[in-house]
Amino acid sequence: MPQLYFTDIAALRRPAIIDNVAHELPAEAIAAAHRSGLSDGIPFILDEDGTYDPDLNRFFRACPTMGVRSPNSLRAYGRDLVVWMRFLSERRQGKRIWQADRDDIAAYHAARRRSAPPYRISASSWNRAVAALEKFYGWALEEGLMSTSPFGAIANWRPVRNGRVVPTRTVRAREPGARRGDVRFVSLDHFLAFRDVGLRGRRLDGHEDPTWNG
Repeated sequence: MPQLYFTDIAALRRPAIIDNVAHELPAEAIAAAHRSGLSDGIPFILDEDGTYDPDLNRFFRACPTMGVRSPNSLRAYGRDLVVWMRFLSERRQGKRIWQADRDDIAAYHAARRRSAPPYRISASSWNRAVAALEKFYGWALEEGLMSTSPFGAIANWRPVRNGRVVPTRTVRAREPGARRGDVRFVSLDHFLAFRDVGLRGRRLDGHEDPTWNG
């Protein structure tokens, strides 16, 4: 089945030992890897037979230009894509990721959302996976790698400033009932104040508060 890996630039310079013989990549190959935009942590997927699909893996290098810059998000995209590829291979007659259609999406939803526990995933997990796949197929359409996307989508109009509206697309495979994330991040100063004053009972100047009974 397809396997997910993550780029380790330093490994390019380490020799591979095969039958007790050290094999090193030529300097030209290492330079080409750097020119292609590879960096540490970028996912890549090898197919069942170990082949490397240049177009599929080019998507991961393009992700930072499409708003996916967090290493954690990139890893999540890699996992979502490889799970989808395994599903197509094992449950959809060996289809490749470029051959998927809406029937495959429906079957995937049934397997992921209507299966019995522990195989069923939450609506929010499903929507996250759909977001990754929709991003991939949208990119594939823009690159001319596919003529249609397996995701059905409807066009809507979204209001913006000055009374104008702009077209937007809503992917119907997403579940509207999923709870939206409400995580908020605080600055280091606010965290330290919460820790020292709120939890440790100190004063704002850092000294112990003798009236605190925690």
